[in-house]
Amino acid sequence: MNNQPSTPVEPKEEEVINLNSPLTFNNFEIDDIDMGETVNVTILVDTSYSMNDHKDILNDEFQFMIESMQSFHQAPKIFTSIGTFDSKIEVLTGFQPIANVQVQKFNPTGSETKLFDGCREFLKNVIKNQKDAMIAGIQTKNIFFVLTDGADTSSNYDSASDVNKMISHIMKDEQMMGSFGAVLCGIGEPTTFENARQKMGFQKLFVINPNLTAKEMKKEFKEVFGWLSQSVSSVSSAPGAVINF
Repeated sequence: MNNQPSTPVEPKEEEVINLNSPLTFNNFEIDDIDMGETVNVTILVDTSYSMNDHKDILNDEFQFMIESMQSFHQAPKIFTSIGTFDSKIEVLTGFQPIANVQVQKFNPTGSETKLFDGCREFLKNVIKNQKDAMIAGIQTKNIFFVLTDGADTSSNYDSASDVNKMISHIMKDEQMMGSFGAVLCGIGEPTTFENARQKMGFQKLFVINPNLTAKEMKKEFKEVFGWLSQSVSSVSSAPGAVINF
């Protein structure tokens, strides 16, 4: 009889993190998707009170993003989930066809900024949805896009670490490798956002200067959405990565 102690099995990262979420997303039914590949775009919006100073920029950027994706020739493949975070985290829509998404106006009034908590809960939905899609034989690529004007002020102490672990898991998993890109889009000073980007493990940072003229602002918008267009287009060129960094 072999009395040697067995080697403990390391739990998978998603099991350590626990993908159960208190939020309800009501994603589009995977079984109703009649195509072999999709690109899912999550848009998470900071609605804390400090964003009120930048609400025109926020609303212009959000409208530009939705209308741009609705005009892409890949639009039938695009599914979008939208949420907000301040002192609470809310799901405005789970993954739904981009054609069904209505442009809305945000009026930031929240008292705190749960940036890390918001990203953690919405990333759980991304991973769960992607796993369900793989079981159904659908290739899904994901873009995770966060709009904010500042640092986290009230998330749980381990939320940023959980986000980093989830992104690391996605990037290392053989079935999901190259299928995900996380982008932080900040309104304000670059140094404000770099620390948050690194803590969460986001791959890309865009910063919009709120002091620019309308013409200069439009140029920065085009840079962000040019990148978005290129990333969405890559869904048609599988098995390449969803984003070129």
